[in-house]
Amino acid sequence: MTRLLLCQIFVILLGGLRHENLLADQPSRTELKVSPDLGVSKVAISETGGLIAFACEVPVLRDDKRSRTQIRLFKMNDYKLITTIDCPGRLISSLQFTKDARYLLTCDSSGSCIVWNVKDKSKVGTFIGQNGEYSVAVITSDGRYVVINDEHGNCTFWDVATSKKIRELNDRKLACYAMIIKSDDSLVVMAGPSGRVTFIDVKSGRIQKDFDSMLGAIGSIALSPDNTKLLICGVSGTTLLWDIEGNFDIANWSTPKQRPLVCAFRSDGKQVAIGTVSGYIVLLSVDKEAKVVSMTLQSKGLMITGLIYLGTEKSFISCSLTEPNADLWKNWPD
Repeated sequence: MTRLLLCQIFVILLGGLRHENLLADQPSRTELKVSPDLGVSKVAISETGGLIAFACEVPVLRDDKRSRTQIRLFKMNDYKLITTIDCPGRLISSLQFTKDARYLLTCDSSGSCIVWNVKDKSKVGTFIGQNGEYSVAVITSDGRYVVINDEHGNCTFWDVATSKKIRELNDRKLACYAMIIKSDDSLVVMAGPSGRVTFIDVKSGRIQKDFDSMLGAIGSIALSPDNTKLLICGVSGTTLLWDIEGNFDIANWSTPKQRPLVCAFRSDGKQVAIGTVSGYIVLLSVDKEAKVVSMTLQSKGLMITGLIYLGTEKSFISCSLTEPNADLWKNWPD
């Protein structure tokens, strides 16, 4: 997965950046100073406590052999830096707060997952997946369990309090590039190189449902706030909006020139944002007749790997592995 992303970047650099449907009147973009010299790979916000976390690392296009990663915590109301956490590993693939903002989960691409105590920056637990394999992770909102999965389907469930592995699933059908957890902690949803999407019960480890998206490799997924819809982004540039209960696609669209890396739902569920390898952000909204209305924003950097909406606001933050700053976007028309 990591090699695939790097190859896509160099193809873009060789071919140049082009997109024919940029908005003439774009929403406002404000640069947020995140790091003096590191690229920003992931962003997460807390439901309580007003915190925002950025994963910062050596920019991927810089000729720098250092392995240096920091988690930088800011207050959301004024974007002032609170503290930094020096994090081992390279290429943070997962960054997530627990609901009470007491813990912060990080997972790097090699399968090393750490749960941090936000207050004193101590390690609550370290959980290792299949070392050396591209991995992603989620933590339940109450901070009790961690789930790690990798690109070969080695899925492990961990008890945070005891740091013990409680379950292990080894199945190529579970091969994973992206994983999320429902807001009620009941199910984890995973998708990866085969195009298959799988829902697994957190408590029992049993597969509740799965289906073939027919997209080929899937790079990113997102759940709607009401947990009824799933956004599925194929690395080829096709995206589906999926009805989970009805098991059918509500809408689909193709952006072949804009290969997606990350996606997110707005808090009201009426809009989605897709960050791409080339640095563009595609905004899509679906009306009652499932007609797709889109607009495209151009970020300063390449390789949008972090994207998150801010609470009930219509603004969102994007970040790029090639830039030390994040972008705050706001004031666009519905």
